[in-house]
Amino acid sequence: EAEPAVRAVEIEEECHSKLSEREYLSQIRSIKYNLTDSSNPDFQWKVLVGLFPREKYSTLTSEDMASEAKNQHRANAAKAALEECQSDWAMRHGAIQKSGMFQCGKCRKSQTTYFQMQTRSSDEPMTTFVTCLNCG
Repeated sequence: EAEPAVRAVEIEEECHSKLSEREYLSQIRSIKYNLTDSSNPDFQWKVLVGLFPREKYSTLTSEDMASEAKNQHRANAAKAALEECQSDWAMRHGAIQKSGMFQCGKCRKSQTTYFQMQTRSSDEPMTTFVTCLNCG
């Protein structure tokens, strides 16, 4: 575990030698912000104990500097966004109305969902596709 001042000099020297002026200012600003963020003690500890090699400071990303809780929150948000893009999300999460307008021809229940699509020429009516939530 190095002195904070020694670690600060290491970070500054590494970033100054590897980055352009604009990149240097941005990276140093980002590192400083994360080191002074009271809700991110993980990064402060990682820097103080030397968990990052000296040559890594110039390439640290926001994910590297974020706390474990923040990274977990980001992963959960990305997973939720990916699931919402899937076409059957509403059906799997119960956001779809259980009683539909149409009756299933197989099981005779009205737990159906439907959508309409123009499958023929534009002067023909739209085709209705019905899916039974009970038997598929």
